Amino acid sequence: MFQYTADNHFKFGYDKTWFTDRTSEKNKWSVEYGRCNRTVQSFRLECISAASRIYDQREGLSVDVLFSGGSDSEIVLRSFKELKVPIKVHIMRYDNYVNAHDWSYAYVICQSLNIKPIFHDLDLIDFWESGKCMEYADLSKCVSPQLLPHMWLMDKVDGLPVMGSGELYTARLDINSKRKFQFTEKNYSTLVPWVLYEREKIASWYRFPIKRGRPAVPGFLQYSPELMVSFLDDEVSRKLHSNKSIGKLSNKSSKFNIYKSHWPELVDKKKWSGFETVLNHDRPMRQKLRSLYGDHEFEYWSEVDQLFKYMTHESENMGENFSPNITNPGMWGIKIEDIQKDTGNYLTNQSMKAGP
Repeated sequence: MFQYTADNHFKFGYDKTWFTDRTSEKNKWSVEYGRCNRTVQSFRLECISAASRIYDQREGLSVDVLFSGGSDSEIVLRSFKELKVPIKVHIMRYDNYVNAHDWSYAYVICQSLNIKPIFHDLDLIDFWESGKCMEYADLSKCVSPQLLPHMWLMDKVDGLPVMGSGELYTARLDINSKRKFQFTEKNYSTLVPWVLYEREKIASWYRFPIKRGRPAVPGFLQYSPELMVSFLDDEVSRKLHSNKSIGKLSNKSSKFNIYKSHWPELVDKKKWSGFETVLNHDRPMRQKLRSLYGDHEFEYWSEVDQLFKYMTHESENMGENFSPNITNPGMWGIKIEDIQKDTGNYLTNQSMKAGP
């Protein structure tokens, strides 16, 4: 089996039988991480170390970086660039400028790094509504229409696709449990533990190449235990997980600050998902996928402090972890008209339409 992560340390499956398929609704989705084999370096150096190992393990294939223009994939790109090894960079463009914000940034970053990217154009709405996406959904049991185009892009490259996924999402246990938890100065407890949560639907990016029997690195940011620990051991992460950042309920708004402290050259940009203007197409497609694969939407929670001790050999016990059956509401609470109002002027700006 190809090393989708270093020594396939990141394992997922059902009832702790790894890389298996669900056979029953009663199967419990489980996740396991490996342990560090050496002294952990800074987050930046661990990113470069991961890129080096991926390059060495590529089995003679070209390294094909799938570059969205977001900070996660920018770190992947810059990590390989630091190595000065040959890579190919692939950028996906949706018709009607749906993700123009992201690919424009991606193109500018490539120019600054003297890289000539390869563009792949996709009619997103047709991909969803014509049924073309179902080949990928059926194989990966994917419940999110927004994850399927990346599988299509994997199919478009001949070498080793590397994606800037696998970022470590952590949150206080209370916000992860209640989802709509609102804190005040009086009820913000400093005793609440934090958990790292893995969404089963994101694992579809792994299931797809595994089912195809092809090499891929779908989650660069969890590629090695050392890389994961370097992120969790960052000063900002430690402050969050000890509840010293009063008011913080998750690390989502802090992630870029952590990245930026180690990669100061990262480009500051407004965060878009690239799907804000097509939610009226996303929602019926999401309903269809959930009706087919809705039992593939579990989460797995690992208590951060205990996981850190386990991965760094301070403890032999990974801790009591959970697989609660919680679905992610995603953008269901967001009004399309608000998004269109916010993005309308931006997306119609002629400068955004000037492609390479």
